Amino acid sequence: MKMALLAPVAGVLMLIGGTVGAQAQDATCSAEISAYLKQFGVDSSKMTDTTITAQHWAHKGGSGDGPIFGYSFQGTPAQCSSGSIQMGLDLGCAVSHAATTPGCSIKGIPSVWW
Repeated sequence: MKMALLAPVAGVLMLIGGTVGAQAQDATCSAEISAYLKQFGVDSSKMTDTTITAQHWAHKGGSGDGPIFGYSFQGTPAQCSSGSIQMGLDLGCAVSHAATTPGCSIKGIPSVWW
């Protein structure tokens, strides 16, 4: 039954796509991001340079506006002198992976070097 209720919502998100779809999802993703970061002592309200970006499947036109398959988040916590936290989220805004970049170390979140 739950799947039947979610399917129309996912379809609407895919039809909206682009910036409008990402903006509509920001509030939901923001709550999930805040809850996830809180586990590691990060206050999302004090973060700077935050962005949530819709990730699109490629399609025949190649313009990058295919169906949304998830979201990415990036932001700099107050306790970091530089660097950031980067996360991937699925369509339901569940965090699929998270990492910090050089200059930002948060206990419990892996660091990446590139």
